[in-house]
Amino acid sequence: CGSRPQYNTRIVGGNISRPGQFPWQASLHFVSEHLCGGSIITSRWVLTAAHCVYGFADPSMWAVHVGLTEQPVHGAQSLSVEQIIYHARYRPKGLDYDIALMKLATPLDFN
Repeated sequence: CGSRPQYNTRIVGGNISRPGQFPWQASLHFVSEHLCGGSIITSRWVLTAAHCVYGFADPSMWAVHVGLTEQPVHGAQSLSVEQIIYHARYRPKGLDYDIALMKLATPLDFN
């Protein structure tokens, strides 16, 4: 449970995405490896799940990649993370309050 085939380029049952098809989608990388997805909600904030960042809340270990359609990253915009906030009532053994925000160090360049 929780494992994935090493270096698989898309999710199980996934489809190839066209550039620009899901412009709000972000790839969240922890120590240079894709760990979770996120949704861009403003030029400085990305929404994700608390279970993705809980216990890994050091912003310097994360990068947010946008504008890519497959892994590994090629031609994507890479952004540093300034702050990570997960819901205060989140607990790893449950599904309640499983929400977190990542604040980008610099604003995202929408294009």
